[in-house]
Amino acid sequence: MRMSARSMATLILAIWLAAVQSAPAVQPSAAVAPVKVLEVGHGKVPGKPTVITAVALAAGGQLLASGGDDHLVRIWNTKTGELTQTLTGHADWVRSLSFNPDHSLLASAGDDHQLVVWQVGQSQPPRVLAERGAPVYSAVFSGDGRRIAAVGFEEAVTIYDVETGKVERKLNGPCGDLRCVVFSPSDEHVAVVGRNGQIRVWSTTDWSVALEINADQQRVRNLAYSPDGAKLAAAGDGRTIGLWDAHTGKLLHRLTAKPAKIMSLAFCGDELLATGGSDNVVRIWDLTKPAERWHLSGHSGSVAALACDPQTGVLASGSFDTTVRVWQFDLQGPAAETAAQPGLLPGLK
Repeated sequence: MRMSARSMATLILAIWLAAVQSAPAVQPSAAVAPVKVLEVGHGKVPGKPTVITAVALAAGGQLLASGGDDHLVRIWNTKTGELTQTLTGHADWVRSLSFNPDHSLLASAGDDHQLVVWQVGQSQPPRVLAERGAPVYSAVFSGDGRRIAAVGFEEAVTIYDVETGKVERKLNGPCGDLRCVVFSPSDEHVAVVGRNGQIRVWSTTDWSVALEINADQQRVRNLAYSPDGAKLAAAGDGRTIGLWDAHTGKLLHRLTAKPAKIMSLAFCGDELLATGGSDNVVRIWDLTKPAERWHLSGHSGSVAALACDPQTGVLASGSFDTTVRVWQFDLQGPAAETAAQPGLLPGLK
């Protein structure tokens, strides 16, 4: 029996409706508001607000450092919102910040080719660890605070001894435009990634190459180990987030990052990953699902920097919109809701 066009359309519609009704409901991620917004204000150029491209949190989440295109480094008290220190010495854009474990030292680096070490809360002049031949995009302390690894617009991965300030080791990176370097939580490995999308991991025992991972065909801007050292996350211009077994290099998950490039990422726990995008949104991913758990709105520019203290649930985000936002989570609670009510504290605009 031949079916009319109208009958066929009706049948197709009925099948589609049945499929939609029987499909499991997609749970939307929860929206979260910041507990603090730090207005960085104007820098060296009158009338020009400061674009934020680097943030760092000290252990305990109470000290926050921010840096950007005004060449200044600012240190804030996240509890009160007070600006406690402004550090001058860079001659160009600040791209990277990192506290040592006891937050007595802060490393900063940027487009002026300098890697600078500051004494936090002190008035002594900074120590210029290196004046390199190219911009420095990433510099990070090791977990024990004895080393700093630095990379930038060159192939070299340079490991410095913090006490002496001397170069301990130079490694050959996977390309000439390296964007991120990280130590594993145990300090047993150091990993880099950059423009060609390849992750290279070395053993810090004998400096042999331990892993090579083809993470993406496009530029990868960010790389992070989970706090337990089991996972390695990377993301960038490819608009996806890759998760690998940090020991074997096996791909565990590939998360779709909506329509945005990933400008920043940070682990907030062994199974929670924060990402900041060119769509101005911070997303928190639950890696046990894996799925988006929270979305953090409020920025009006790309989220270029993220830092999280998993012990306290403090997350800081820095943006092209010239603000730093501080978020607070109860990461231990059964529902993992925000621990503080959204709002602004005294002294914060």
